[in-house]
Amino acid sequence: MSQRAILIGVQDYDLNPLTAPAKDARDVYAALVSNKIFAPHDITTLIDDGSNADGPASKEAILAALEPLYYQEEPCDRLLVYFSGHGASWRVSPGASSLKPVLLCHGMRNFGRDGGKMIDVEELLERFRMRGPAEQIWIIDACRNLPDAPVRPVVPPTAWGDLPAIEVRRRALLYAVAPLAQAVGIKSQNSVFTRELLEGLTGQGRAAVYDPEAGSWVVTHRSICDYARARLEGGMAEWEREFKLPRIEFESHPPPRPIQALTGARAPQPREVSLKVDPAEALQAISARLEREGMVAAQWPPHNKSRPLPPAAFRFEAKLSDTGDWESLSPASTVIDTREVDEITVAVSPRQALLEALSEEHVAILEDIPEQTGLVEIKRQKTSASWIKIECREPTISFSASQYGASMAPIALRPTALAAWRSWQAKGKLQPGLWKIEAELAGERLGFIDIDLPAQTTVTLRLIASMPTALRRQDWSPAALVAPSAESPALVLSETMGPIQGAVLTSLLPLVALKAFDGRVLKRLQTPWLKATPMESMERRPTPISIALATDGKWENLQRPSIRSAKLRIAGTSTATRSFAENGELAVFSVPHVAERDHHIFKGVRDRNLARLRIPGWGRLEFAVPLIPNRVACVGIVLRAGGRFELSIASLYPGFDHTNHGRSATSRAIAIGARMLNAATPPDVDAINEAAYGKWIDPVLGALAWHAIASRKTDFSGEHLVTIARNMYAAFPSLSDSALFLYWLTGTIGFVPGIRRLPHSLQIRLAHGLLGADLSHIEDMLAYVHRELVRALPSQEQKPAKRLWRPRRFGSVFWDQPVLAASVDMMATFAQEVGAKNHWALRRRAAIPPGMVWNAAYFHEKDDRKND
Repeated sequence: MSQRAILIGVQDYDLNPLTAPAKDARDVYAALVSNKIFAPHDITTLIDDGSNADGPASKEAILAALEPLYYQEEPCDRLLVYFSGHGASWRVSPGASSLKPVLLCHGMRNFGRDGGKMIDVEELLERFRMRGPAEQIWIIDACRNLPDAPVRPVVPPTAWGDLPAIEVRRRALLYAVAPLAQAVGIKSQNSVFTRELLEGLTGQGRAAVYDPEAGSWVVTHRSICDYARARLEGGMAEWEREFKLPRIEFESHPPPRPIQALTGARAPQPREVSLKVDPAEALQAISARLEREGMVAAQWPPHNKSRPLPPAAFRFEAKLSDTGDWESLSPASTVIDTREVDEITVAVSPRQALLEALSEEHVAILEDIPEQTGLVEIKRQKTSASWIKIECREPTISFSASQYGASMAPIALRPTALAAWRSWQAKGKLQPGLWKIEAELAGERLGFIDIDLPAQTTVTLRLIASMPTALRRQDWSPAALVAPSAESPALVLSETMGPIQGAVLTSLLPLVALKAFDGRVLKRLQTPWLKATPMESMERRPTPISIALATDGKWENLQRPSIRSAKLRIAGTSTATRSFAENGELAVFSVPHVAERDHHIFKGVRDRNLARLRIPGWGRLEFAVPLIPNRVACVGIVLRAGGRFELSIASLYPGFDHTNHGRSATSRAIAIGARMLNAATPPDVDAINEAAYGKWIDPVLGALAWHAIASRKTDFSGEHLVTIARNMYAAFPSLSDSALFLYWLTGTIGFVPGIRRLPHSLQIRLAHGLLGADLSHIEDMLAYVHRELVRALPSQEQKPAKRLWRPRRFGSVFWDQPVLAASVDMMATFAQEVGAKNHWALRRRAAIPPGMVWNAAYFHEKDDRKND
């Protein structure tokens, strides 16, 4: 088998030089040769430190080394490409959350200007998807953060010819960090990820896995990733593990074959495993055991004796057999991998004195212990084969199973027959062994559990909602699809959409916010016409806002901010009704109406709908809310330590309406809880279509769906965008995002049956309207467009739609900011196209954190603006 390895180390940067990449590339070379993975003549090294490498690490040299493999001018069955150096992410239109990874090559001096010295990773790998070596492993040890540069670089594509595809290659991409994270290096040493890579190549710990097909121990790209993650994750919070640890960015099916086989003494060997108890006095009070496939492999007592065990992952369980002097132990249950561990330590806490245990403070702590949530085992039963089944009513949740000690991609569990509960299970039976089962919502992990699956056994799990203390103490009916509450605006749930809805806290909080407008408020706001159509009503025009604010997560040594001291400003005023839960962990701010502004010339920053929430001890959060007549702008905010936050925004009918909110439950879970626009695993076409349909219940869903489709044009026809843009403007003209879709529609509208293309002069006026023009000109243009759109609607919808037009009706549109970050990016792009370099949308786009779905920005207290 012919093979090639290309090792690249770039460190001689003018902007920010590094010290590790050259050493990284040389050490990887040494590891590949010493472990007989590649021969020296099969390896090309490109290093820019002036050494005797095969060439400099310039873009031209890197592409020159890859080009013969792309054109298949050299025989090569397997390719390994390793890069160590600077990397980055850069924004691409149409969405502010759309990012691409790039590699910065030798000679790059300015991020905004030197796009020609960068390599677009996605574009390069797409070239090799169906050409080049049959097996390809790409390993990148580089940052993926977004540089603070005022100019976005233009990264040209690889200037190779487009050749016919051959067949899909077996490929994998291993990245040192997740998108937007920074890789870590140590001066004059290896970078942190490469250090673990080097150890993994030798078959250390869990980097060695048993391959049943080969009948031997092997090292694979996935086992190296697992080894590096296990070595680096110690002490990290959950969000840090998903953000800062190495990851398989993509992997073909089937994946590339193992990197090397481990034979003889290099293969993992059995080892003696012992149990240590701290303090030693508690040793006789402990009983413990290791299990695998339902069988006990080792147990204690007798103590002070090690047990010989094969290299594998085992389920460890410990309990107190004598609780007289001892109260608790840790860990009570975990996974022990004997490829890495030869001593298990159990810490035991002594029992407190009776009076101390009954103290008021201790009782309060006991009351706060949360109930069991996440994935929970509910039963086991004997069957003809080994299965794992999961019960969950929410169809938008996905489940996967990963086997410990096996180098294989997680197995996706698929939904089976519909019943009172949906059930998920693997397409085929699973092998007995230790499995990790994970629940995700479009890439966001909701929970996991380790299961030791015996032979001929079915283990049934259930996914149980997880809520913060402030919500857990409220009335909760998991059996009901929708649970109504009393009329008074007390802080209890307005409704609950299925038992899993609470697992996505930010999807639930807008419904808590809606509670401020239940009951009698509903009667004052609703009109007969509003009940009959999802469009905006012109009979009454209140634009209420309600914000639910909570704190969650671990704050470690930091003091939780007092949300009782939080202050809300919107439209230049700070008038808001505030309500608090008894424990102070949940607050609701409600504003009955935000008045319109009567302006004729558009200048400055649009801020009528820009809410500013200041929380002492945490900072200030700015976010745009959808001000749509007779709908409540419902916002859910979760504050976390370090300026982190979660946000969810909805535009919902006031009061309780089980029909509408029930229909939107699935759509909201996908489009908002799952962060549709930047999820690691994009939702499928049906999910996006369902969200688009959900715009009649919540117009924010329509805007999310429009941008999701725009970013995945290969999966949708242009008619999808045209339909949503037309419907969104006709039904919700007060939403600034709808006006932006209308701008886009001016270039496409001629292809829609029954609607004429806009005159060129009106297109120019519309462009000026978005960027600053006289209001009367915009009204003339919008009136024309409105008539044309109404003519294209079904006859039964034309009459209510005509009632939407009023003189100066649309002034608020252009004084409101878009709700979505992708819409802000879209507006900023329009500004660049017409040369408006000082437009407010450009500054706003720069303030929005990368990857943020919403038009929201965080400001630390010390950076807070004085006039807010």
